[in-house]
Parts: sequence; structure tokens; C-alpha cells
Amino acid sequence: MKQFKLLSLAFFSILYISCTNDDIYQEEENDNNNLIIESVRDNLPCEFDFSIYSTNDEILIGCNYDLNGQTITFPENITLKYDGGLLTNGTIILDGGHIDGKLLNIDLEVEGSARLISSDFLFEKEKWNIIEGLVSTSEALTNRKNINIAIGQVSSLRGFTFEVNDLDAYFDVQAGFGGSKIENYKRSIQLPSNFHLKMNDNTHLRVQPNDKRDYALLCAFSEINIKITGGHIWGDRYTHDYDGGDTGVQDLGYGIYFIGVVNGVVDGVSADKFTGDGFIISSPIKRNDDGSENQSSHYGEVYFSKNLIVRNSTFDDNRRNGLALTDVEGALLENLTFTNTGWGIRGEGEPYGWQGVIPRHAIDLEAIQYFNDDGITLKLTEIVDDVIIRNSVFQNNYGDIDFYKASNVDVYGNTFGAGSGGVGAFNVKLHDNTFIADNPNRSRGINIKPLIRSNGSHFVKNWEIYNNIISGYKNGICIGGQNQIINNNTVTDFDNGILLLTGIDIELNNNILSSTRTNSRGFYNFPGGVSLENVSVIGGSVDVKLFPVLAIKINENGGDISGGMGLTFDGVEFNSTSNYNVDLRNSGHITIRNSSTSDGIIQSNCVNITLANND
Repeated sequence: MKQFKLLSLAFFSILYISCTNDDIYQEEENDNNNLIIESVRDNLPCEFDFSIYSTNDEILIGCNYDLNGQTITFPENITLKYDGGLLTNGTIILDGGHIDGKLLNIDLEVEGSARLISSDFLFEKEKWNIIEGLVSTSEALTNRKNINIAIGQVSSLRGFTFEVNDLDAYFDVQAGFGGSKIENYKRSIQLPSNFHLKMNDNTHLRVQPNDKRDYALLCAFSEINIKITGGHIWGDRYTHDYDGGDTGVQDLGYGIYFIGVVNGVVDGVSADKFTGDGFIISSPIKRNDDGSENQSSHYGEVYFSKNLIVRNSTFDDNRRNGLALTDVEGALLENLTFTNTGWGIRGEGEPYGWQGVIPRHAIDLEAIQYFNDDGITLKLTEIVDDVIIRNSVFQNNYGDIDFYKASNVDVYGNTFGAGSGGVGAFNVKLHDNTFIADNPNRSRGINIKPLIRSNGSHFVKNWEIYNNIISGYKNGICIGGQNQIINNNTVTDFDNGILLLTGIDIELNNNILSSTRTNSRGFYNFPGGVSLENVSVIGGSVDVKLFPVLAIKINENGGDISGGMGLTFDGVEFNSTSNYNVDLRNSGHITIRNSSTSDGIIQSNCVNITLANND
């Protein structure tokens, strides 16, 4: 026998629903007029007369009560506590009171202004009819609907932490070809504001295989304070039906989709094998052309993504990108691991399948912006700005970081394998990283290509690349654009140490270039010819097998160079282990001074060449 006391006070009382055939009975009264309740927990269904409760009562649910479809309205400030039982098959209305999260289940609706006793909720799959393992699409759809009911109920009761342990289940989240962002959200596992989805290593959320271009497994749409920690989420890259449903590339299947999230955190999550991106961040609608937040939306007021943290997470074997930022202001990406992104080449004429699709990068910084009709100014319809990427590992990806369109990015302390670069970013710091080619066919360690407006001005500018170790690439650093600083980098084991692309106002100071490859060259340029204006190489050294410098069609025919300053080498040590010269061909406006060369300098068909004080 287990005994309980029922305290009868003027303003507060505790009632017990027991599991005996006699629902509540009095065994004895003691001298303090406290009611002694004795119950036997025998798991039998119970009956209870709800008319006995009153305002401020605390009721322990110790048996399974079938409401038979009823709606029970409690007085204000009732507290329902779990004591081994359940309320099912009906609705309860609680105003001003509290309810134990353990009482929530798929067969109970809770209405009113009550809140959970604890803001931490433990999701029990049995209470929500989640079917684990391989299931039919209809069962996977039920899984998704049921977990969303649980999330919605917990959130409405002001629960913040939604803990999921020991779950391995499929969820049908297919949206369909050309589905809008809101349609992706409607068909996802939906994350509300002020919500923490807490998972552990035994939590596996899986996409039910489908034939749709669009889907999102976990999604938040215009929300604040979203946190996802732990767990494994899985896409259907290798089980997706690329032929039977939507046509085309089918590359918009996402693991986590933040669409207008302010203060988002993802920590300790693994996101693998998605048909699109493991994680993507955007905003619900496009910005105004000047980049300001646009509120002319039929959704009502919307949030634009800002203040994102992604840390301690892994992204493996995703078909398009591991992590994509398309509209966000303020993002910290740290202690991440990206592997095997974007691999698999589709043969010419082959239908789309599991093979990688562009951009194929571990991290894609890709704000979509368009030139106005003048071809000069940009419409800032999306912004990726103020991003830190640090202390992360990139291995065996098709590409590591794609700086497609982004600004004010700081990248440091990372280890890269495929190499990184882009054509549309500015105000970028890339420093104190290690680039080690993870296979012998890697083309470029750092690749900064120029993007030139119709008026001749440069879009890619204001990069600082310094204190990096770069080894094993065919081209160590490829650099063009405007106002670039490339200092104190160590580049080894290359075909070309630094490949010069068209640029203006570029400093390359104190870089160490050395390679024993039989065809290695120190400074080389795009062989079709480039224009270099006010580009200086100061200090540092070159030690290669062939040409320390091979200039072909740099400022060919001595073209117009402002102030006559083209490419200048000053105080550089040039050495060729095979006795090759510094070789200038069909070039102009090149100065070499105060430098040492192991085998001299030669020139052919050049104009405006200045050689001074060289050894």
C-alpha cells in the first residue's frame, strides 16, 4: 500500500487521482484534520469526479483517464502534476495554471493560458505515436504531423527546451517543384520562436525518400531565438527518386532551413546526405534594392536573418553544399567539419541523379544580387555580411569556401583541402589558415578572381591574405581585383606559386615561394595576358625548378597605365635550381630592382622595362 496525504487548506489543496476501483476514499483522519489517501497503482483505468476541484487546487494524475471526447474547463490556477497516469481523448482548458509536460500526449488537447511546470520538456515517442524505422510515406507523414503537434503544444505552453532522445524515425517533408519558402516550411518539422530542439547522439531524424525538388527537414520561418543542439539529421541523396517526380536538377532538399531567423544557434549537429544543402540560411523575401529590410510582404511583418551561430557540427556527403548563407547579417561559424561535399560527376546527357550539383562547396556565401541597367550599381536584394569562419576542418570536398557574394568576412584558424575562392566578395580577411591539397589534382589553394563592372571598376576588392601556409596545389595563390594585400604567406609544392590576374593596387609582400616540382614557376600570369596597375612585390623569396618569374603579355605593348606604374619587384630573392632566368615576354611597365637572381633577367618584345640595382 502506498499512502498519500491530501492537505485541506483555506486557499490551497492537493487532490489525487488514484488507480483503484474506488477512485478517492478516506482511510482515516489524523489529529491535524489532514485527509489520508491510500491507493494501489494497478494501471487500471480510473474515473474521477471533476466537480470536486476548485481554484488553486493541485491535482496529481496517477491513473489513465479517458475524457471520452469531453472538454473539461478547470477553474483558474489549477496545477496538474504527473504521477504515472494520463489524460487522453479530449480537451482540457487551463487558465492561469500549470501542467506537467509528462501529461502531454497526442490524444490530449490543452487550451487556455496555462504553462508548463518546467520549461524543459522530454519528448516520449510512445505518447506521440511516432513509428520508428522504415515506414510507408503515409506513416512518415503521420510522424511529421505528430511531432509538429507536440512542438506546437509545448511552445504554446511556453516550453523552451524540447528534448528528443533515443529516436530513429523518418519524416515525410516533401514540398515539390518550385515550392515557395513558406511551402517548404509548412511541410517541414517546424521550429517556433524561443525554442530549443535538444537532441543527443541517439537521435536520428531522417527524410522519407521522395521525388520532389524541394524539402526541408527542420525549418523556421520568420522566428527569433531558435536553438538546435546535438543529434543526427539525414537526407535522401542516395534513395531519392530523381526520375519519377519533379524534373530537373532537384537540388533544393535541405536539412536545416532558417528563413528569417534572428538569434539562431546550431551546435553539435550532424547533417548528412541531403540532395541540396545540409543547412541553408536565407530570409523570407528579397530586400529593397539598397539592402534595407523590405516589409511589403503578404506574410505581414517578417524577420531578416541575423546573429547566427553554427558550431561544433559536421556536414558530410551533401550533394550541393554543406552550409549555405544567402541572406544573413552577422554569422559565427566555428569548430565545424565538412567532408565529401559535392562529389560525383554527371556524365554528358545523363539524367540528374545523386551526383554533385553546383556550387559544390562546403560553405557557400552566396547573396543573390543583380546589376542595375547601368551595369555598375548593384541591387542588394540579399546580403551576406559580417561573417566569421574559424577553427574548422575541410576535407575531400569538391570546393571548400565559395566567396560568391559576401562582405566583411574573417576566415582564420582553419584547415583546408580543396582550396577556397570566389568572384564577388569584398572586404575579406583570409589569414592564419593551413591549406594542404588533399589530392594531387587540386588546382588552386586561394583563388580570387576579378569581377569588373562595365565602367572598368573592380567589384572584388579589399582582401587581406596573410600568414597562411599553402602546399600541394597546382596554383598556390591566384590573385586579381583591387586593393588587395597578400603578405607573409608560405607557399610550397606547386606548379605556379602566385598566378597574377588582372588587378590594380595590389601588394604582395614577404611571401615565401618554394617548390621542387619539375615544372614549377614562382610568379606567373594568366597566359592570355593581364593588365596590372600599381602591383608591387616587395621582399620575400622564390626558389623553384624553372622560372622564378615568367611574365607573358603583362601590360602587353605598354598599354595605358596610370602614372606608368605597372608591376614592380623590389628586394626579392629569385632562385631557379635548373638555371632558368627571370623571363619577361611581350610585356610592359615592369620594374625589377634591389633584387637578387641566380640566373639573371631576360626580356623579349617588351617595352617600359626598368631594371635597377639587381645582383
